Amino acid sequence: EMYERIVREAVDELKQEEFEDVFRQEPTSQTSNRTSVETVVDADIEALIPDFYIESDAERLDVYRRLYRAANAQELQAMREELRDRFGEYPEEVENLFRLVELRLAGSGAGFRKIALQERTLVITLPDESDQHFYGTDENASAPFRRLMQKIAASKRRDVQLKQAGTDLTLRITLPPAQDVSARLGAARKALLEMASLASKETATAQ
Repeated sequence: EMYERIVREAVDELKQEEFEDVFRQEPTSQTSNRTSVETVVDADIEALIPDFYIESDAERLDVYRRLYRAANAQELQAMREELRDRFGEYPEEVENLFRLVELRLAGSGAGFRKIALQERTLVITLPDESDQHFYGTDENASAPFRRLMQKIAASKRRDVQLKQAGTDLTLRITLPPAQDVSARLGAARKALLEMASLASKETATAQ
């Protein structure tokens, strides 16, 4: 994922600097229609495509690339079905990989910069402090960050804490006990989507 991001950024830089006239009418990135947030996911979970499941290095790399480019849950489900058709039922590590991609998509859609899952702790790194849309101004009391803090305070939840590490603001969430990795990933996704919905204007209006 890091390699592909570096290559894409290098290509965009060349287009903007050395070949500006050639690519003037072309978007600077193939992902320009998607959110610009590149959410990073870090988890203490074994999530990969084993070589005993897909023996070809080229085919494994292709699946990794497509997972990185996946834009929604429908694409992930289609890939699940394709893998089963081509290679048979996949092992738990592959499903874990799909579930982590689901976390990345949810975080990216909300503008969160990083999602970290360690045992029962989910840490969400909020957008950069310069993001005025998320944090708002003194005159904007309905900014996503303010709505999120108001909802958390009103609910008096002790499992969610706002922490600051340097210039980063994070939400530290204690997840309920889980019997296995699948349940832990499910709880993490539920908590992540809940935080995203609390910050949304639609949720604030409805409630």
